[in-house]
Amino acid sequence: MRRTGIQFAELLDEIILYATERLDDIGDQDFNLKVSEEKWSKKEVLGHLIDSAINNHRRFIVATTKNDLIFDGYDQDLWVRMNNYQSRDVEDIIETWSSMNFNIFVLLEGLTDEQLHRTTTEHRFHKMAMRPVAYEASSSLGFLIEDYLYHMEYHLSAIIDDYEFVGDYD
Repeated sequence: MRRTGIQFAELLDEIILYATERLDDIGDQDFNLKVSEEKWSKKEVLGHLIDSAINNHRRFIVATTKNDLIFDGYDQDLWVRMNNYQSRDVEDIIETWSSMNFNIFVLLEGLTDEQLHRTTTEHRFHKMAMRPVAYEASSSLGFLIEDYLYHMEYHLSAIIDDYEFVGDYD
């Protein structure tokens, strides 16, 4: 589905509203539970979504200024550990996640169709996307944004019991 910037922003807003209501119902014990040292708790998964928002916000802006869609990755485990989400107050994490995504919401509203749907074969989505694109296949900033939203909902479904995806991802 080819979305406009406003449609992406509205979808993001729906996801945040839907998830926030359900996140507030999760108890601290459930949020803090770590099944092993290697696995993130629900609180750390939500913290990872903050880190993802920070990194993708930058990617979305930079993508409007260049011809390729090649971006540096980041060490997700290091970011979660360094941000110490496990010891932080869950309400703070929920508020930060929501606020970071409001920043992205504002950005998405202002993106033009040309910025969103200009295509390139220069990307690394075959390595970095949740829904990989074949090497040298054509892709766009719109795909990257949609993949960000899918990634968010994928992780929210691991945090929230019976989470139903808000977006329709082809």
